[in-house]
Amino acid sequence: MLEANGFHMIPWKLVEDWECKFCGKCCINHKVPLLFEEYAKIEPRYGPSSVEPGERMFYIRLLHDGKCFFLKKHGEKYLCRIHDEKPYVCRMFPFRVLRVPKYGNEELSEFKYGTKVFYIYLNRGCSGVKLGNPSMRFVEKVLPEFIKIYANKEANEKLLLKSSSSF
Repeated sequence: MLEANGFHMIPWKLVEDWECKFCGKCCINHKVPLLFEEYAKIEPRYGPSSVEPGERMFYIRLLHDGKCFFLKKHGEKYLCRIHDEKPYVCRMFPFRVLRVPKYGNEELSEFKYGTKVFYIYLNRGCSGVKLGNPSMRFVEKVLPEFIKIYANKEANEKLLLKSSSSF
């Protein structure tokens, strides 16, 4: 297992299933980088106190206790106050979908979707990750869902590059 930002990344073929437990661990003490278009939507809507500048980008602001600005406790669960407009990094957690194997274990991370090959890893620190042989639900429903999120971001980036080169 290799680490990414202090977390162990494991290939998808070692995971039986994943389901969000609403524990909030992913929203505490993690700086969430914002894509420019995310910043352009969030800052005007929620105000300058919702974001913080970094050296090269903006991040969702962390409160003094390390919790995300948008994290809200509801009973025993934690919920995101901007669930429908969550930043890309938040929507992808605990998954990393890549075009090349970055964390090793190429054969265990490779996933063929249509005619394309992706390399998928999960953050072992997520309490919703259940280790074991991949279940049918995980392979047929969960993994494709995260590939679609990744592919949508990739398509948007290409569109932005194309439109910016036409100026």
